[in-house]
Parts: sequence; structure tokens; C-alpha cells
Amino acid sequence: MPVSLFAMAKALPTNYVAFYRPLRSYTTESQRAIVRLWLDQSGGKLVAEYTAGEHGDDLLEWQRRTRSTEGAIVADLWAIPEMRRDGTRPTSIYSATLAALAATCAVIVEARTGITSRDGAKWRAAVEAGANKVASGRERPRGHAKKMARARWAKAEPGIAEHWLSANMDAEREQWQNHWCNRKTYRSAQAAFDAFPAKLQQEFASTRTAYRIFGPRDPDRESGGKPAHKKPRR
Repeated sequence: MPVSLFAMAKALPTNYVAFYRPLRSYTTESQRAIVRLWLDQSGGKLVAEYTAGEHGDDLLEWQRRTRSTEGAIVADLWAIPEMRRDGTRPTSIYSATLAALAATCAVIVEARTGITSRDGAKWRAAVEAGANKVASGRERPRGHAKKMARARWAKAEPGIAEHWLSANMDAEREQWQNHWCNRKTYRSAQAAFDAFPAKLQQEFASTRTAYRIFGPRDPDRESGGKPAHKKPRR
């Protein structure tokens, strides 16, 4: 069945160029995890990344590098400019950057919300919300990014525990059980969960699933190795 012109116009590009701005309470890694989660879910591919402060004017390079057939992606629109400080006008940088990208790339994506520059009223509302955030000069509360990511990861498919408890997963289960039970390094279940790779966090969705797969965090396994052999009591 031929694809309609309307459907072709609405199709999102395959390749994306990302930009991150590390902030005190919103790290580059947190932003990267959110961007990659959206790409995984949408079938997109990351072809380049720019991080503010790494190689000079990374914001401008992000704009220049993103081609007309590619999408520009950020975790949150408000993280594009620097936060307000003496001698800077972050709202002007914010507006100018979005205007420049809209004129030169295929689409702009705010990964945390999933809203794109093709979403009409939703996009305009997202841009306005970002502008208000930039104007206020305040960062997100500590832990905000992880909470938002977990909310999306909570939609994990059923049967994850059954899959990990199957015989063909014995080696991987043993590897990550050592991680999960390492109470010396990870004092709490949440700390151990947060230290899983992003893909495993997405798959497990919560500590509850990790408990179902790996069991209780046995103190005899706190070194990360296999449980110590206990001598029988006399």
C-alpha cells in the first residue's frame, strides 16, 4: 500500500544530534539516559553528541552540525542555555537557538516529554514552559531526571522476571546478582538499582522487579562475590 504524502511529511528522521548542558542537579549522564530512552522507543539513532563546555562553543557547533535531514534532540528545552548569571541573557540564547534549529534541521525533540517541533500547540506550550524556566534561572530539584525516567520505565513489559529466572539467563543473572547484593558498595536497594546500566533500569523498572529476580540483598554477598559458605552450627 503506497505511503501517503501526509504520512511521509509526519515521519520523523532516523538520525539525531544531541546536546547536553551539565548542571549541578541535572548531570550530563542523566540527560543522556533520557535522550537515549526516547531514541530507543522511537527507533532513532544518535549520530553525534555535544556537551556544553567540552570543546569551546558546543552549542553553536550543535546547531551547525545538525543537518536538514536530521533531528536535534535535548533532554529538556530549558537546559539549552546557561542558567542566569551576571552579564548573560539566557532567554535570548534560548529563543535564538530554537529559531535557528527550526530553520535548518528536520525536527527538534524534547526527550523527557516526547514533544517535538511538529506537535503544534503542544510544542508551543513546551517552548513557553522552557522559556519560563530559563527566565527563572532555577535548576530542577535534585533527582528530578531520575524520577521522570523511572515514571516512563515503569511501563516495562510483563514477564521480565520470568525471562531472567529462566535457565538460559543463569550466567547474566549471577553477574548482576553479585552487583545487586553488594551491600558494601551499595548501602540500599535503590542505590544498587541506580547503579545498574540504563538499559537494565529500563527493563526492570523498579527495585521490586530486581528483588523478584535476584532475591534479598544477602549480607553474606556484600563483597560482590558468591555467598560465603557457612559452617554448620554444633
